[in-house]
Amino acid sequence: MLENLIKLFAINREDFNSLIFKESPENIKFLFEELIKQYFNDLNSSTLREMVTCEIAGFKHKQEKLGYDGIKITNNGDKKYCEVKPRNYIIDHTTNKLNGGGNFTDFSWKKFERFSKENPSMLISGFINGELIYIIEFDFNNQGFRSQLEKQLLNHFPNGDKNGFWLRSANFSFKHFKDYDYKKIYINKNIDNYKDYLTGDLFAELKK
Repeated sequence: MLENLIKLFAINREDFNSLIFKESPENIKFLFEELIKQYFNDLNSSTLREMVTCEIAGFKHKQEKLGYDGIKITNNGDKKYCEVKPRNYIIDHTTNKLNGGGNFTDFSWKKFERFSKENPSMLISGFINGELIYIIEFDFNNQGFRSQLEKQLLNHFPNGDKNGFWLRSANFSFKHFKDYDYKKIYINKNIDNYKDYLTGDLFAELKK
């Protein structure tokens, strides 16, 4: 019930309000307690955004801090993992526009090689004040995306990984994967209202 309410809050405020007003005081108290528990036990400030992104993209969100963010079983019975990169633009506080990108923290050649072998789905989502604006999906082995990460690793670790050292932030944006296969999983129906908070190339693609 709580996950459904959170998802509705992100994608349909009218349905959220309609549903919440029908709940009894006892259920509201229970949901409020559950939400507080999630915040108290949250090891990552983006947990709720990750959960919404996973659920809408058809993955089961994993609460563990380590490992991939979600998993699903494909039509042929195989496991498919996902890595979620959710960004939240706060109006009047955030300076950089949503650009269809994200970043990896504490990155290394070892992690890059593992991701390349397992090829998880990358789920790139953008929120504005907690409202979901878009979800884009592509494989980790998207050529442009891989090249962007490799360039940063080569610059930071030209001779391979060094014990005790990491690339603190390996970043990417829409321009790095746009020329290769990707899917638009979700686009906010009121996308025109958020044009000022998106980069021009990303907004143009979401409008197609």
